[in-house]
Amino acid sequence: MPAKLIITCDDFGMHSSINAAAEEAFLSEMLTNVSIVANGEKFEDAVNILNKYPDLSVGLHFNIIEGLSIAENHDVFTLLKDNKFYDNHVLFLKDFMFGKINPEHIRNELKAQIKKCKSHGLKLSYIDGHRHLHLFPSILKTIHPILEEEGIRKIRFVNVPFYEYRILEQSKFFASLLFKYSYYQLGKKYISPDWFLGFFDSGNIKLKNIKYWAKNMKEKQSYEIGFHLGDDDRLLKKTFEWDKHYKYNFSWENDLSSLLNKNTQELFKNNSAIKLINYNNLI
Repeated sequence: MPAKLIITCDDFGMHSSINAAAEEAFLSEMLTNVSIVANGEKFEDAVNILNKYPDLSVGLHFNIIEGLSIAENHDVFTLLKDNKFYDNHVLFLKDFMFGKINPEHIRNELKAQIKKCKSHGLKLSYIDGHRHLHLFPSILKTIHPILEEEGIRKIRFVNVPFYEYRILEQSKFFASLLFKYSYYQLGKKYISPDWFLGFFDSGNIKLKNIKYWAKNMKEKQSYEIGFHLGDDDRLLKKTFEWDKHYKYNFSWENDLSSLLNKNTQELFKNNSAIKLINYNNLI
């Protein structure tokens, strides 16, 4: 049996450039899944795209660190700075650990984001999180009751294969260990791909990465690759200052180019050893 592969565009709904790139990738048969941001400025446009392509599965990219809340401010006020989310996931996590964030406020915002997606007719296949915050053990425990209540049984676990680990990238190295702890702690309660690829190369995935991943995919196992797609770096960098979170040049155009490269198509789409699926196909 071939390896199974989900190819995801994260941050769907945050910008028209991201939405356009995701649609281009799906029409090229190289994208199987999107992760939508319910409080994204281009959420409505993203919903319109999804309505055109019912074969494109969608998950909630739960966001509590960037932009405006969907829940009423008085229901989530510990998540806010100057009536907006923190825009700094490190500071958010620090405040969460020191008890400055009310867990009930996280649950209130999650319920509001799920409700918004449902009100627009979206059938959420799974949940993940902006900057993967949903996988920090205490946060995952916080939202677990809401996921059970909503019947969401699929989740992205950033379970990075050991051959991907880079000890010198200390912040990501320790984060990936925390995520693996969450996977072994609560993984049996959810359905998820076996492995997640691209964590150490977020926004900077190159063809050499793709070739390496394809070579190491094992039959009968399932994988997800998280891409950050966009067709205009100039516009996106004016909107988001994501380079401050990374030591390298975050490039949405680079991810799109790598995904649409003809060599990638040969490795993923035209390869009998790999079968493209989406979250709806996970059982």
